[in-house]
Amino acid sequence: MVSYNRVGDYSALLARLSQVEPSYSAVVFDELTLQNHFLPTIYAAHQHGQIDVYVHVEGNIANIYILDEQGALFHTKQEFYNLDTIMAHYDSFFYAVTQRINSFCLENGQSRPLKVRFYTLIQVLRHWDIKPYYIDHMQIPINPVDVTVIIEIINNQTEYNIFCNDREFTSLHYGDNVFTQLAEHILSLRIGKSNYPLYISDIDLPLESDNDDAQQTPQTINYLQYKIKFEQQLNSALNKLFELRVNTLS
Repeated sequence: MVSYNRVGDYSALLARLSQVEPSYSAVVFDELTLQNHFLPTIYAAHQHGQIDVYVHVEGNIANIYILDEQGALFHTKQEFYNLDTIMAHYDSFFYAVTQRINSFCLENGQSRPLKVRFYTLIQVLRHWDIKPYYIDHMQIPINPVDVTVIIEIINNQTEYNIFCNDREFTSLHYGDNVFTQLAEHILSLRIGKSNYPLYISDIDLPLESDNDDAQQTPQTINYLQYKIKFEQQLNSALNKLFELRVNTLS
C-alpha cells in the first residue's frame, strides 16, 4: 500500500522520519523534493534490516545521520575532533545493541540479523559525495571510561542502573543526584581534570508489550533516542561540576 505525507519544513521532515515504525516501509521522495540533498539518495540505498551511519563534517561540527533497520532516521550533532574516533564509538555501540536485538529475534523465531554500514558525506558544490567508511578494528583506541546503562521502568518511572568501569550507580540509590555522582567519578578518572563530552558505550532497554501482551524488542532508534537523552543529562552534570571546580580554584 502506498501512502504519502506532507510536512511543513525541513525540521518537521526530520521529526516525521524519526518516528518509530511498526514495520518496514520504503521511503521515496518526490523528485522535486530536496533536490541536491543527500536524504533521497541515502533512503534509496537503504535496505530493510540494515543500519546505515552517515557522518558529515562541517567545520568543528559532525552531523550524524543514522537510518535504522525499519527506515527511521536519527540525527544528532556533536563537536568534531576525529573521524576515526566518532566512527569507532558508533561501531562499538552498535555492536552491543545489535547483539541484544539479534539475540531476542533469534529466541523468538525472527531471523533478521542486523548489519551496520558506515559512510562519509561530503558536499562538493551541489553534489554529495557518499563514500563507504571502513573501520580498522586493530586501530580502535581503548576507551578509558566505559559507561553501560541499563534502563528499567518501575511503577511508570524510569530507573537507571549505570556501570562505569568497575563502579555501579543507581537512581534507586542516588535519586535525582545519580548524574552528579557519576559525573564526579568520571572527572576523578580523567588525567589533567580536563572537561569534554562523554558518550556511553552500551545501553539496555526494557522490552515492550503490544496489545496482545507479546514482548516486542525495541527498535534501534529507541536505543539512540535514550542514548542521546542520557548523554545530555550526564554531560550537563559534567559541565556544571567542571565549572564549579574552575571557579573554586580561580
